[in-house]
Amino acid sequence: MLAGVLNIYGRVNEIFAGLGLNFAADGLALYLIFGPWKKEGVASMSGTEPFKDSLWLPTIAGTVASPIALVIAIVTVAMTLIVLRGTYFGLQLRAVGQNLRASYVLGIPSIRQLMSAFAICGALAGLAGALQVLAIFHRLIPGISSNLGFLSLLIAMLIGLNGWLIIPVAFFFSALNVGSLQLPLALNLESSLSGVIQGTLVLFVLLGRGFSQTNLLSALYQHGQSLLSSRQPRIKSY
Repeated sequence: MLAGVLNIYGRVNEIFAGLGLNFAADGLALYLIFGPWKKEGVASMSGTEPFKDSLWLPTIAGTVASPIALVIAIVTVAMTLIVLRGTYFGLQLRAVGQNLRASYVLGIPSIRQLMSAFAICGALAGLAGALQVLAIFHRLIPGISSNLGFLSLLIAMLIGLNGWLIIPVAFFFSALNVGSLQLPLALNLESSLSGVIQGTLVLFVLLGRGFSQTNLLSALYQHGQSLLSSRQPRIKSY
């Protein structure tokens, strides 16, 4: 929500606003871990005292995956697709996302829709953090997000408005993250290679999307054709 306020009224890009607020949130978490919520008698980077067992989410045997978290994720994706593709609210959101000024001229309450989108995304991010705490760590620790927010940002930039691609793309990126842990052991490669692959993939998709929107490729082709035709030898007629 704060990122939305900064974006709309402060003209701050939502990515940079989110990065700044992430640092503020990390500072608040560190204050709680080393301050009011610290372990009895000592404060450490291991986090707070573990929560009560009754608050832990059940997990699939031998894994840290929680069936409740999986169901919530699937339901959230399904509801997102339904709202974006099957409701008037979703139509307005897509119009605002495509062209803010044009949607405002057409009578769509652009500011309200933008703030609603930021609020919904913030609530879903908070829900993901709560599942991370209750299903995996069972306590609050520094850096509990494990940079999943940055990964989700890459996924969102990659899929655009194609919500049905969330699950396969997220699964692919997650597989790269998990597989990167084995790269130094199995192939003697740097584990950061997965991040390079993810960033390169997103970069080329965004470049291709930009080229298609500006017709830059066709303009370059026409320019090249004109250069070739101008260099062809002219035949004199007598």
